[in-house]
Amino acid sequence: MEGWYGALFDSCSLITQAGSGCPGAVRTVPPWPRRYHGALEMDRVYPETIARLAPRIRLVESASAAVLAEVLENVQVPLGLSGVDRIILATAIHYGMPVVTADKKMALTMRMVGGQVWNMAMILQEFVLESLISPAEVERILLELACQNELLIQGGETTWVALAAYQFPPG
Repeated sequence: MEGWYGALFDSCSLITQAGSGCPGAVRTVPPWPRRYHGALEMDRVYPETIARLAPRIRLVESASAAVLAEVLENVQVPLGLSGVDRIILATAIHYGMPVVTADKKMALTMRMVGGQVWNMAMILQEFVLESLISPAEVERILLELACQNELLIQGGETTWVALAAYQFPPG
């Protein structure tokens, strides 16, 4: 579990983990220190959502704009990566932090620069492999998330077998 334990979460992954609309998932997964970037406010996350998450997360401040620009100059950033995701990517690279994201472009870029990248499906896999939760509990979480249109596995699968076979980023 070392890889994602102190990772920088993008806003979608943080909200998925925190159980936005899915409180059962939060009760089930063990707590860990979650970090998010200050750009969360810029990513159209409601202030009340940020306030609800605040006790469970730690803000990671950006380096200066000049440092972030220098990092991004040295990385081939894919077209279509949002401005907020570019800031998160540059911050993670600058501080040498892993990233938790569902964005395939960000994940592939992190891998390209030698960084670690995770997503929520991979973290749930780890929880089962480390015997922190059961496969049945994972299936319940996947089903609850699917009911909130938070599909962690392409095609909307909600079984442990599908999750165990899942790889991210694909390829």
